[in-house]
Amino acid sequence: MGRLNPQAPWNHIGALTQDRIEAHSKGWMLPSCHLLYGESPAEAIARIAREQLGFDNIEQLHLSGPKVYSEVYAPKRHPESSKHWDLQFLYEGTIRSNLIDAKMLNAWTELSFVDIDQVNKNKIARSHEDILARLE
Repeated sequence: MGRLNPQAPWNHIGALTQDRIEAHSKGWMLPSCHLLYGESPAEAIARIAREQLGFDNIEQLHLSGPKVYSEVYAPKRHPESSKHWDLQFLYEGTIRSNLIDAKMLNAWTELSFVDIDQVNKNKIARSHEDILARLE
């Protein structure tokens, strides 16, 4: 997981508005983004790997998935809108530590393997605690 760098172009690489960039920079989140118009999940994960993690060769991540989840809920930012629908495409991967370098920190102030059982759920940004619960 990472702590996003609010100086990075998250409006482009993460589809986040400035207020959401500021709010999410205070917690841990998964590398992620909305699908772009006409983009497949496979194209999106390659884009996220390139733009957020600095990997031009997605094979280095040894990905499996996607696992697909759908949910309807009232978002924290707009509780009056009880019909927000998310369709999530989750990929899991592994990476050799010698492939991690400083170029990844362009989008992040910190990247780390995080024990989600040891992290306060309030410290997880972008509602990713729900996504992580599905992976357990």
